[in-house]
Amino acid sequence: MRKLIVATAMLFAATAASAQLLKTFDSSTLYWENDNFGVGRKSDRFYTNGVRYTATISSDITNNWQWPLKISDRIWKESSQPLNSIAVAFGQNFYTPQIITIAAPQPQDRPWAGILYGGLSQTITDPDQKLSHLLELQVGILGPGAGAQRTQKYVHNTLGFSNHDPQGWDNQLKNEPAISLMYQQMRRELIHGEWFDAVPSAGATIGSPQTSLNVGGTIRLGYHISGLPVGNIRQTASGLTRPRALEFYFFAGGEGRFVPFNATLDGGLFRNGPKANGVKRFVGDFRRGFSGRYHWVRLTYTIVDRSKEFDVPPGAIATQRFGSFALTIEPFDSFR
Repeated sequence: MRKLIVATAMLFAATAASAQLLKTFDSSTLYWENDNFGVGRKSDRFYTNGVRYTATISSDITNNWQWPLKISDRIWKESSQPLNSIAVAFGQNFYTPQIITIAAPQPQDRPWAGILYGGLSQTITDPDQKLSHLLELQVGILGPGAGAQRTQKYVHNTLGFSNHDPQGWDNQLKNEPAISLMYQQMRRELIHGEWFDAVPSAGATIGSPQTSLNVGGTIRLGYHISGLPVGNIRQTASGLTRPRALEFYFFAGGEGRFVPFNATLDGGLFRNGPKANGVKRFVGDFRRGFSGRYHWVRLTYTIVDRSKEFDVPPGAIATQRFGSFALTIEPFDSFR
């Protein structure tokens, strides 16, 4: 319970601190994913922490943003005028082996790795908010320059999320640039108005941290469901127009990925670093959770179970569970 209170308080504090930015940006989302946020099978291994902040301009695109309109014209083939959102993002992810208190290299386990990045994206949504295209460019660094060691020690030792002091960061992947281009499409299929829907999705990522193809979907059941799902860190939520003042829904879904290259498992792209054994090229996620919004504040909680990504050491647990919080400030001018 203490960890949940700390996580929620930090999300609210950080997002509230962005109020000044909202004079320029129309919405703001802070994501925090951690393997300690999962229910039941908590862990401290593999994908162990991720944070991302996104600020979005989802109102009229001014003359300063003509390049997104050109992208829209190439992607959007229908006669109706799409809604355009431009977002900037900053984030950090890091990964560890199962036992973090060992200072020596662990060649049979997952390599230590951290990624720090900034991103610029455009989301194109139809006027009925049933179809969206997301295109995002990320630029950052993989390796010690990402600051993952400092972040994990702060979360463990200062915030008290764990009494295990991480000792193996000297063995992490070496510094190299991290550049990615990502495309994601979501299509909302109404089953029962604002109460029940299904949202299939598909996309691709090409870049030095990871190259992958993904397909999946989400089913939502709730009260006054609007827009498209708030995804995990990899996805950016689309802007909404005139939603109802109160909204909540439960959701469940999954995603399958073909991953021909993952730098955090394959030892980096530009420099030769530690590698995991038997890296799996097909990975699956099963997710479920809850999202609720009251007026301009939305909170989403997701539990993710991830399939085996590599051949773990004998006797070790191959799969992983982590939790994700997303706090969104959506200062709409009016509600239905």
